Amino acid sequence: MEVKHAVGPYPSRRANGYIAIIDSVGPPKACPYNCVYCPIKGGGAKTTTTIKRLVSPDRVLRSFEQLMDGIGGGVRAVLVNGMGDPLLNEFFSEIVDSLAKVLKKRKLDAELWIKTSLQTHAVASRRLDLANVDRVYVVFDAGSSEDYATINEPHHGLKLSTLINYLKNLNEGGKIVAELSLVSIGELPLNWSRESLELIAISYRKAGVRKAVVRTIDRPPRLSGVRPAPEAALRRAAESLTEQGIEPLLLLEKPQFHYSEVVVPSTTDLYSLLLRRPMTITELRRSFRIPYSDLWGAIESLMNRGIVEEVVWRGKVFYRGITS
Repeated sequence: MEVKHAVGPYPSRRANGYIAIIDSVGPPKACPYNCVYCPIKGGGAKTTTTIKRLVSPDRVLRSFEQLMDGIGGGVRAVLVNGMGDPLLNEFFSEIVDSLAKVLKKRKLDAELWIKTSLQTHAVASRRLDLANVDRVYVVFDAGSSEDYATINEPHHGLKLSTLINYLKNLNEGGKIVAELSLVSIGELPLNWSRESLELIAISYRKAGVRKAVVRTIDRPPRLSGVRPAPEAALRRAAESLTEQGIEPLLLLEKPQFHYSEVVVPSTTDLYSLLLRRPMTITELRRSFRIPYSDLWGAIESLMNRGIVEEVVWRGKVFYRGITS
C-alpha cells in the first residue's frame, strides 16, 4: 500500500491539542537509537548514523499539502519525526524550509518542531541550521553510560558524552528542549531510580539544557515488558531538574478533546498514521469525528490485508501499522 509522509491530526500532550506529523525517513525505520519504548514496529531495522538521501522533499511536500487540504488549519504544530531520526535525511534542511514556506503561505498559526537524537550531527560535529524551526526536542533519557545503553540501545560507538558536548556548544537560541521518557521494566525502574534522576539532571546542566519535557509512555512499546513509570517518578524527576536550574514540563494527562473539524480519512491515510503511532479506536474517533462503524470498517480492511495489527496493552486495544 502507498504510504503518505504527512499524517494527522494526532493528539499531542505537549501541544495540548492536535498536530501533524511529518515523516521524512521511512518506511523502513532508520534511527541512531533503538529505544526500548519506541512504539514503531521496526521489522528488524538496524541502527545507523549515516546521513543519506531518504524521502525526497517533493514527496514530503506533496503529502503535507494533501494533508492540509484534508484536515484544515486546526493543528497547533507540525512535528518532523516519524519512523526514525529526521536528521538522517540529507534533504532535512530543504524539507524544513519548504514546510515553513507552506505554513506561511497558508497563514497557519502552527509551530514547526523536530524531534531527534542529535547524534547524527554530534558524532561528526556537523552544523545544525535551526532558522525555520520553533522547537527541537532532543531524546535525552539517561545520565549515565549504563542507562544510555540500556534504554536507548544506541548505534555501535555512540556515546552519551558526545551528545552532551554537542549540546553544550550548540548555538540554538533557546529552541532546544530535552525530552525525558521515564519507563519501567515490569515494576522495576529503568531510568527513574533516585540515582538515575540525579545523574540525568546533572547531565542536563552540563549540556546547557534549560528546558525539558518529562513524560512516560502512553501506547504500546516495541518491547512487551516495558511499562510506564508512575506519576510519582515524573514528579521526582521534575524536582531534580528544578534543583539544577532546568525548567520541567510535566506531561501527565492524555488529551481528551476532539479535533475541531470533521476529517474523512482514506484507508491509506489511516494506515500511514497507524504506521507511525499506534492508536485506540476512541483516539481515532476523536481525531476524525466520523462514525465508529466507518472507522472500524477501515481498520478491519487493513487488518484483513495484514498491514495493521491489534495490540492489547494495559487493558486497552490499540491498532498498529506494520510494514508489509
